[in-house]
Amino acid sequence: MEKDLKTANQELSESDFLILKLRQDQSDLQAQITVLETSLEKAQAELEREKAQLSAYDEELKELEALSKQQSKTVAESQLELQNLTHETERLSKEYHSLSNAMKDLEDAHDWIEDQRQYARVTQSHTVAIGTSRHSLTDYFCYFFCLVYLAKPVDPMTSVLKIHPRVARS
Repeated sequence: MEKDLKTANQELSESDFLILKLRQDQSDLQAQITVLETSLEKAQAELEREKAQLSAYDEELKELEALSKQQSKTVAESQLELQNLTHETERLSKEYHSLSNAMKDLEDAHDWIEDQRQYARVTQSHTVAIGTSRHSLTDYFCYFFCLVYLAKPVDPMTSVLKIHPRVARS
């Protein structure tokens, strides 16, 4: 029995030692869990900050893409407008040259146009007094065209253009 008691005491002492060691290991593990939980909380907080930052970057990127699309649209509209204006300029240039050639042909056909061009006179308000004449409606058109497009100012201070006296009757 003594042997059994001794063995039992020895087992009890080993058990106490193991319990103490297990409690120590448990305490160490609990400390490690606490450290890991703290690290996890920090990592989760960092993850949330990173998510918020990525979300902000995503919003900024969307805004920049929208701005880029708007600017691209504005550039395209401007290029279209420029192209339209270029076409209009070319059309007007062709029309001007066509009318200029037509006027040269009319000047060659009618001597009085050159006379009108040299002797035209317009009042200060740029109105033209055209009296009755034996010229046809086509001649009046040519006359008017000469006054508006071909007459040259004689006195730039008063913007006066000379009209031949036999055509301009007040």
